Amino acid sequence: MSGSTDATGRAGKAGKDPRSVGTFSTVLFSVYFILLVLAMIYALVRFWPGGEANNRTATDFDLLWIVAVAGALGSTIHALRSYFWYVGHGELKWRWLLMYVLLPFVGASLGLVFYLVIRGGFFSPSAAGSGQEANPYGFAAVAALVGLFSGPAVEKLKDIADTIFTKPKHGDDYVPPKDTKDDPETKGGSDSGIPK
Repeated sequence: MSGSTDATGRAGKAGKDPRSVGTFSTVLFSVYFILLVLAMIYALVRFWPGGEANNRTATDFDLLWIVAVAGALGSTIHALRSYFWYVGHGELKWRWLLMYVLLPFVGASLGLVFYLVIRGGFFSPSAAGSGQEANPYGFAAVAALVGLFSGPAVEKLKDIADTIFTKPKHGDDYVPPKDTKDDPETKGGSDSGIPK
């Protein structure tokens, strides 16, 4: 397959990269994103408490759905920003499409985990005499931000887990693992630390 390449090594107009997503598939995935966002908006409206058509307070079941959908919506916004950038630059590759499909599920899951951490550890509306009611706006906002910024959100969960679950102290007979990086027996090609 002959074709010109530019300074970055990308194929020019003469030869198309077979890993690139074609026009039909790009349109199909764009329709997928549009339908996904519309379904999420519908689900948020469906489970949202209050309003004239839905005059009720939020139940725990409603809040679980709200944070899951808001987290998925946040991660879908993240995916859409990346998607349209790569489509616009003609760099969308097949190997990334699975990430775009799964990212809303990651956002929904992270939104639920953060909701459970916040609701279980910092916010308890049933505390005696507190008079607090669960605010769906606050929980939905946090879940959407968690979905939108899933990388930093996972790091924050790791920080929380490191605070809660401290490492046990070593016993008196503890022997630290041998550092094989400077060991003359393992130098010269073995990255596993196993002597030759």
